[in-house]
Amino acid sequence: MKNRKPIIPVSKSFARYLKEARLNAGLTQTYVAEQLGVKNQLICNWERGASSPSFNFLPILIDLYGLSKIEVMEQLLKEHNRIYTEALKIRRK
Repeated sequence: MKNRKPIIPVSKSFARYLKEARLNAGLTQTYVAEQLGVKNQLICNWERGASSPSFNFLPILIDLYGLSKIEVMEQLLKEHNRIYTEALKIRRK
């Protein structure tokens, strides 16, 4: 089995959070992509909720966007709880 990097669950609300954080920091997708060494399309996909960043990118995003580590972790916990709750609802049907 391949050694995969952990990723953040794909979520529209976390995608909106990332986009708002980038815009509040006054940064472009192109600039963020250059800082991360990735293609611009990847940032776009994260902000549309089509994919999500790996946890490896979080420290850089937190610094670039001027975010609090606690705030980001709270966002991720909310998403985890929402996804878990939805999964339980589906399983109970």
